[in-house]
Amino acid sequence: MLFRFDPVASYELHKLVAEKEPDEANPQFEWAMQQHRAGEYAGAAASYARYVQLVTDFAPAWGLYAECLIRLGKIQEAVAAWSNAEESRNGTLAMMESMLCEIKLPHPELKRQQLLHKITDGDVGAARQLIALDCAYEVDWWNSPIRRDLLKNDLDSLRGIEWKSPAKINEVFAAAEVMLAEEKMDVTAVLKKHGYLLDDANTLPHSGSMLSCMISAVEDNGALTTEQIRDRWSTEILEQARESKDVEAFNVAAHLAVGTPALSDIQREAWTTTSDSRFATGLVVGLSAEKDFGLEHPDLVAALKQFPEESMIARFEVLLSFRSDKPLTESLIRAIKAEYLRLSIQRGFNPRRSAQFLRAYFGLLKKELANPKSNQE
Repeated sequence: MLFRFDPVASYELHKLVAEKEPDEANPQFEWAMQQHRAGEYAGAAASYARYVQLVTDFAPAWGLYAECLIRLGKIQEAVAAWSNAEESRNGTLAMMESMLCEIKLPHPELKRQQLLHKITDGDVGAARQLIALDCAYEVDWWNSPIRRDLLKNDLDSLRGIEWKSPAKINEVFAAAEVMLAEEKMDVTAVLKKHGYLLDDANTLPHSGSMLSCMISAVEDNGALTTEQIRDRWSTEILEQARESKDVEAFNVAAHLAVGTPALSDIQREAWTTTSDSRFATGLVVGLSAEKDFGLEHPDLVAALKQFPEESMIARFEVLLSFRSDKPLTESLIRAIKAEYLRLSIQRGFNPRRSAQFLRAYFGLLKKELANPKSNQE
């Protein structure tokens, strides 16, 4: 609990216990995870090494240890650690995935408490972030539910504050209320009451994140179809995104363009304007279906340069290098690092993020290091 809600105190206490109990396995493992979360890879590697001396066959520890080693440039040792993870009798890959997620993704409650502190001073930007957080409460890489309980409580808190900019906070109230609405008629009533989207003037909110909430509620409750929303607002939303350079407004514009010829141009413009990796990834995925898509494609080259550790982009570098019979070592190392930052969505019917690509990359890297020409076997 402390690890999630107070990282500073958690760090100091884990360090203290690990130093006082050097022969106790659990404190060494917790301290390794704490250092790992802080990006202190050398220290984390040393603590994981101590743990696996005490507990030799716990797969998740070996898997986490492997990231620290590969980030320290100890490639052979990292491959060996991963091999130990595969051969260990205790623990599962799914356990490692969850532990890795805890290391890489700070618990949203920490952010929520920070935002609650800011809104007491009338910070409208913090209020927007708070409502957006409640509407997509990412507790891990598999679940980002709307937290209706938190949303209700936070909306009550926002209403109890005297705001200096009633017009700005109005769209926050509208977004929160419409996300709480459960029926088509309720969505319509909320938006008309606050004067957005379904009002007589078809008014757009200024904030991209609040717009995203409203559009989501309208679609999910069937107040309008995506096609109707596109026909009514796509041009205006894109113009607003260009003017404000708002990442979430661009994201809405891209969402509305899915399945249309305009999508790639919007993604490229959004990427250039905001430097957000989502747009580069979307563009590269779309371009991958084209016949002339290869390692030298300018958009892929630019994406790899700017986002070398974005898992989907790194995956294309590995795939295209493999098809071109090029050395794989460096592209595999980058792809492994990218997977550790945020696991990829697995293939098939299960959309859950998993370590299946991480496992495959380590397998290929092991072969490549043993025989650089073996990647075509």
